[in-house]
Amino acid sequence: MVVTRLRHLVTSRAGAADLATPLVHSVLRTPRPMEPIGGSERTDKMHWGRILLGGFVAELLVFAIVFPVLHLFGQHAFLVSIPIASAVMPFLLAIWVGRRVTSRFVLHGVLVGAVAALVYIALAWGQPQPLLYQISHALKIAGGLAGGVVTSRWQSSGLHAGAMGSE
Repeated sequence: MVVTRLRHLVTSRAGAADLATPLVHSVLRTPRPMEPIGGSERTDKMHWGRILLGGFVAELLVFAIVFPVLHLFGQHAFLVSIPIASAVMPFLLAIWVGRRVTSRFVLHGVLVGAVAALVYIALAWGQPQPLLYQISHALKIAGGLAGGVVTSRWQSSGLHAGAMGSE
């Protein structure tokens, strides 16, 4: 239909005037607020629900890993498992959050790690935090950041849907 209309406009005598009319109307119309490139729907929105859920679940999984390690393998293994779990769980949950994100992957990942750290800080409010726990909080943020970087790379290479499965 569009091709037929264009063909008619080009072959008719009034074609130039007909082509100019929509242009004149678009220039003279009332200005609208600027829309983001690509349409009116923003593609760079923050997924706060997924960020909060991912951070909470990451911290919950840290607890689910380190306390059984304490009871099964003792204090030394427990102390070793804390920083490892603190880095790995936000990493994995940042990848999960990034599955539905279209931009700002690293920011989403960092926020997942920050939420995980804040969950523990809120639970242990007023109690002393050993250096190992403070380092583990930094590792949560670093793990989330790394998960965001991985998700960003998967997204840019086109592997994001196939590599991470579907929900």
